[in-house]
Amino acid sequence: MGSRYNILSDEDVEQFLNDGYIALKGCFAPEFAAEWREQAFIRLGLDPEDSSTWTEKRIHMPTLERVQISEFAPKAWGAICDVLGGEERIAGNF
Repeated sequence: MGSRYNILSDEDVEQFLNDGYIALKGCFAPEFAAEWREQAFIRLGLDPEDSSTWTEKRIHMPTLERVQISEFAPKAWGAICDVLGGEERIAGNF
């Protein structure tokens, strides 16, 4: 009998319920994350290769661009929907 979930297995869901987390690999394209990382360093005026320029532990930056999680990380979105019981149960449908 197959899983009743779209992305996760029954074991994944059980682990989530027991441990509060699951690890999913391959949820988004590394190139996309690299592009956003590069833009963040540019906006902050920091050198990604020189950690001595990283003077703050945490920096809050205003949002310039938003991407729906379902577009950025469809596998992660599917897993979120699996855990929460379907897309229709998620307010705002990120």
